[in-house]
Amino acid sequence: MTIWLAFDIGTTGAKAALIDEQGRVLRSAFHNYATHTASGGVVEQSVRDWWQAACAGAREVDGSSADAIVITGQMQNVILLDQDAQPVYPVILYSDTRAHAEAEVINQELGPERLQQLTGNEQSAGSLLAKLRWLSRFEPGTLTRAQQLLTGAADYIALQLTSNAACDTTTVSTTGLMVLDTRRWLVETGMEAVTRLFPDLIAGGAQVGVVNNIGALAMGVRADIPVYLGPGDAGATTLGVGAGEPGVPYGYIGTSGWVAFTSLRRGDPTTGVFTLAHPAADRYICVAPLLTAGGNLDWIKGVLTAESHTDLIDAALARPPSDLIYLPYLNGERSPMNDPFARGAFIGL
Repeated sequence: MTIWLAFDIGTTGAKAALIDEQGRVLRSAFHNYATHTASGGVVEQSVRDWWQAACAGAREVDGSSADAIVITGQMQNVILLDQDAQPVYPVILYSDTRAHAEAEVINQELGPERLQQLTGNEQSAGSLLAKLRWLSRFEPGTLTRAQQLLTGAADYIALQLTSNAACDTTTVSTTGLMVLDTRRWLVETGMEAVTRLFPDLIAGGAQVGVVNNIGALAMGVRADIPVYLGPGDAGATTLGVGAGEPGVPYGYIGTSGWVAFTSLRRGDPTTGVFTLAHPAADRYICVAPLLTAGGNLDWIKGVLTAESHTDLIDAALARPPSDLIYLPYLNGERSPMNDPFARGAFIGL
């Protein structure tokens, strides 16, 4: 019987689980890490924190019995590394909106309709091209030092485990840097110099390599077992809930959230729907995403100094419904309107 060590490198922490070939979870663990936020829409994390959390989870579930490893995680990140796979800048997360001015310039220069036709989505402050433009403008030395670009948290864990750099097409389709129909990197970006940083593109679920000796020692797993780069979290969730075939919509709530379904056609980006590359080459995933979903619970928990999320929910359930309305826009929004300046509010206090 094949035993899988599965990772989800999420926004609040890394989940690790041992899963058998029937899909039964044998053991699981969760280790959180910090997120740095600052004015101007800055949202950053550390790849070292991801790696430490993943290794701690692997050891907690005793990954020594695993026959293979599969990894998914948060998408639409700017992960810049040097020739030794060491970070040259903090990870710029999907929810970071600092590059709104750069996104406007990109649309003016390259044309929003043309970019939508090529990439399937609008270029916004969350797009990697805009964030790379921001770095070129304000941190030019960072791009000079960088030798590799990765776009998802799972990519970095796979790189550390196998020494091979790759990105899955589902994750890259969130970035604005991939031609959706050909599933190749977009090279006409106005920043052609960054194309040297692009790694290989592979379909979600493809093998990226085998565990090297350093990775085996760090995680407590066997060397030379295969490592698979799963599709990014939206793709993995779509398959995991049984919505991989057209016509099965579902909703997901994590730190962010979305409503999604598999389709044979692209979504309409002007309606707030994003189109991602499905792991299957002839399909798409249409997604209406929220930048902050369950993350609102973390925020209000801190504001009210609640002991746990459960205490918070129990307190809310104990009170009758009221006319109070909450807008959950802690750091801009993507759907139904794509607005990096959208901000949350309580209405009816």
